[in-house]
Amino acid sequence: MPPNPNHLIRFNARCPVCEQTYDMQHLRILGERDQQVLTYIDCANCSTAMLSILSISPQGMTAQGAVTDLTPEEVIDSEELKPVSAEDVLLVHQFLDQGGQPLFPRKTL
Repeated sequence: MPPNPNHLIRFNARCPVCEQTYDMQHLRILGERDQQVLTYIDCANCSTAMLSILSISPQGMTAQGAVTDLTPEEVIDSEELKPVSAEDVLLVHQFLDQGGQPLFPRKTL
């Protein structure tokens, strides 16, 4: 009898900061769209939080992740924010050109 292929299916995710294996009981699903799932998990060891998009296709599952300092509630609330427009960028440039204080002052050498 051939070996059971299920031993290949493991979710062995580790914290990118401390390398601790995540406790999957802390995984939260924040949203779903088409064949993608937005997840949030924080490390029990160092408290680093990770946002991931899991994409499911006939070829398998892929994950794209990013470390974040946002809470799950802030991630959900950010969906309601308007994106930055070209007009917004131009207004900031105009403000700075007219003597407004720069957001990130240059250091003098």
